Amino acid sequence: MNKVFFFLFFSTFLVAQELTFKIEKSELFTDEYKDSKIILVEKANGNDILILRSFKSGVSTTRGFYIEKYDKSLKKIKEFDFEISHPVSEKYSLVIGAFFKDSKFYIIEMFYDLKSKNYVCQANIIDENYKISKQELFKLSKEELKGFGLQTHYYNEDILDNNICNLGLFELEEKSSYNILLGNISSKTSNNNSGTDIVFKVNNKKTLFSIALSFKHENEDFTRLFLFDSNLNVKIKKELVSDRNEVINKNIELHDSQEVIYLTQKVYLEELKKKETGGKYIYEIKQVTSSDVITKKIDIENHYIPNLNVFNIKNKLYCLGFYSDNSDFKYKGISFFELDSQSLEIVNSKFNSFSDQFLLDKYGEIRSQELRKIIIKNVYLVEDELIVNAEEQYSIRNPSSNRDSYNYDDIISIRLNSKGDLFSARNINKRQSVGNLEDSPFVSYKSCLLNKQNYFFINAKDKTKELSKQRVEFKGTNFLSNSNLFLIKVNENGDFSFNEILSDEENEVPFMVSKGVVIDNSIVFLGRKGKKKQLLKVTI
Repeated sequence: MNKVFFFLFFSTFLVAQELTFKIEKSELFTDEYKDSKIILVEKANGNDILILRSFKSGVSTTRGFYIEKYDKSLKKIKEFDFEISHPVSEKYSLVIGAFFKDSKFYIIEMFYDLKSKNYVCQANIIDENYKISKQELFKLSKEELKGFGLQTHYYNEDILDNNICNLGLFELEEKSSYNILLGNISSKTSNNNSGTDIVFKVNNKKTLFSIALSFKHENEDFTRLFLFDSNLNVKIKKELVSDRNEVINKNIELHDSQEVIYLTQKVYLEELKKKETGGKYIYEIKQVTSSDVITKKIDIENHYIPNLNVFNIKNKLYCLGFYSDNSDFKYKGISFFELDSQSLEIVNSKFNSFSDQFLLDKYGEIRSQELRKIIIKNVYLVEDELIVNAEEQYSIRNPSSNRDSYNYDDIISIRLNSKGDLFSARNINKRQSVGNLEDSPFVSYKSCLLNKQNYFFINAKDKTKELSKQRVEFKGTNFLSNSNLFLIKVNENGDFSFNEILSDEENEVPFMVSKGVVIDNSIVFLGRKGKKKQLLKVTI
């Protein structure tokens, strides 16, 4: 691998308002591949940092990887790169996830074997000496997976990018259309009719990981669930079947110590079709073990909850989602359900409306507005408080150009007490949009929780927009020419402060802020501009 190095290492210690942080940059380097992304960042041997990056080889869809070792000052110690190769009889190789455990990287892929007519899932294992081995996890015949669309994902989707945040979501965003004549946006609730989904999830301790395959055939929908331990032993293998379009999978979640998969499904029941108010569906939480499936129905009453997802945090089970009282597309509050992780019985449930102050923060004096299409990206449990970080995310299809724009708007930060009561909610006004999904790592945000304080990193223009009522809005950025890194801090009461911590003039490359990785009390970002690359570490 040919590389050119520019020696540009520095470290600064800054104090701005109440924000204290330390910034370190690696040397500026180039590699032969323009497109590379951080997949994992891990600590090794005390202070060393291991980074797994992925790249695509030119116009080919071949996936390659770098493994790089840095010392605590981001000086590179060692590097290794490889591509996952297959004989011509093994088609449509698709990397679906990766994790690090016991000094080894595990890169999980699926492909179709033309000789045996099987879909094969296997692990590529790279040890600390960079020795590569492979182990088959499962294989399923073409007959068993009728309707499975691996080829579609191979050409059209980057499953690894969808799974990199380890959210366990079957749906990341919903489609909207923009009416040029009326100047408004119309929405349609996604019914998950894409044909197939592949979801990869690792538990917090990296002792278990799950693979879910969701597909349709004739008049039935199928979900195949697999659970493995970190030694690659299969612990659960289950198939669930439902009538066509009756069930929509939402997310999977894993326990930290028990061999169980939690599957959230949105279920349209015949008896709910005549329901006068609220969504004509319920949610079901399935607890899947090797021997049994336990189902808990959750009634959403007279509300609409487009997405309800399960989170297992410190052995507690929470179902969280944003709700509305008049449509499936705008939200007026957050719903909370705490379930017993063994019996799935509901311990507490609440529907919390956003306060007038929260809506004022977001919209000023416009009272009729509500939030659209929120995706929960982070949930933290601190003592008896739940901290929920989310973002307005949606894509818009412009019918005149037949092109999509991908929007990453306001950040919502919420604190709930142990009973689900809303303690504080803060809206951070932000407007960002990209026309190409490959550019999305430069927008959105990265959050972390340190010392009970909620921190956000975003890229924005150097000048914020002043709104009414002493509000401020972070404006979208052309990340190639005007990308400034901001740090935002939200305290226990929902008050926030912010500072620009790196200006565009100080950077040779813009940093992929949404792909930052937390390691101890630092966050590591990869910067990229063409073939130029640089690592940034911010310590709080």
